[in-house]
Amino acid sequence: MCENEDVAHLRLDGYRNVYVRKRTLDLKIGNSALHLRVQLHMCIQGNAFNVPPHETISSATAAEGSTQTVLIPSEPENRRFLKRPNISEGIEQYSALAKSLKEQECPQYAAFCCLAQARCEHTLANAAGEAQALTDAARSFMEAEQTNIELRCPSFEEHLTAAINCYSHAIRVHIENNNVALAAALCIELGNALKKIGKSGEAMSHFQRAAELQSQSPLDCLQSLGAVTSCKIETKDYDGALSVLTEMAYLAQERGGSSITGKPVGAYLDVLHRCEVSRVLLLMLLQPTPQRIRPEHAQTLEKYTWETSEDSFTVSFLGEDLFLMLQSVVMACQSNDLPSLRALQPELWPFLSPEQNHLLFLIIRELDHPSGEGV
Repeated sequence: MCENEDVAHLRLDGYRNVYVRKRTLDLKIGNSALHLRVQLHMCIQGNAFNVPPHETISSATAAEGSTQTVLIPSEPENRRFLKRPNISEGIEQYSALAKSLKEQECPQYAAFCCLAQARCEHTLANAAGEAQALTDAARSFMEAEQTNIELRCPSFEEHLTAAINCYSHAIRVHIENNNVALAAALCIELGNALKKIGKSGEAMSHFQRAAELQSQSPLDCLQSLGAVTSCKIETKDYDGALSVLTEMAYLAQERGGSSITGKPVGAYLDVLHRCEVSRVLLLMLLQPTPQRIRPEHAQTLEKYTWETSEDSFTVSFLGEDLFLMLQSVVMACQSNDLPSLRALQPELWPFLSPEQNHLLFLIIRELDHPSGEGV
């Protein structure tokens, strides 16, 4: 390979002090007689590249004597092509497009724009922006799924699957950045959304995960466990609901104790109130045999038998009227006294929550027409 270089100073129209550099390269390939001559013309003006948009390469073969001209991009175009993209501008454009698509009632397409925005935020190492974009995408996908359900459109639940994946990704980003409270809030939001569309079984695991993330905040943890209990009751997992309520009662007694008396106070008493009433009703629905009943559940039922004295602490947060009526419910169920239980139902109704009234209805129906569902 040999190289000859000639430099000439020219004066061209529209250019000042333009240098034309001509390089001639002679290449010999192997033992063949094929020679390739390449002439590269490059126009340079100082350090700037004010040249026509292309450079010319002329190649010829010695055997054929033909000439072929090829246009290749000039160096300025290469620089523009390899220029780093403006990611911040892309984020703004994706955000504006997502907003426009939401206004046009196209939430699923807006969600895709939010996903692109999240990828841009990830490139910039902006964890907060990435998590927010993922959350917006998840909410848009969930909105699209709810629209399909309301319109009764057949689908493969692809929007729901995408929403769950986006929520999970956002939760993971929050956990990696030690934002446990925000991660738990997203778990609860996802659980409520799934429960709203009739998927209590899938929502249960997300409420349980929220409770685990809220271990340092007892009241929030108890609220999430309460949501787990509601899901288990809706899916007819009464034994599982009873176990969660027992766990809630122990947690409220352990973490809600007063520094003076050592007994739960304030909101913890409301939690104990719910746990106590729901546990009694679930035990009456399940009717466990003495061999299968757990010791803590047997201790709960012992408080409502006529032979024992009233538990002053239980009466303090239940109220004497409700305690006596629950005692009557336990005795009526144990003696299979259906008329007495039906007579108690109207009196108990204002004292119970909708969920507890539903349990009382199931107890009466089970005594009237045993189906074995409670077992």
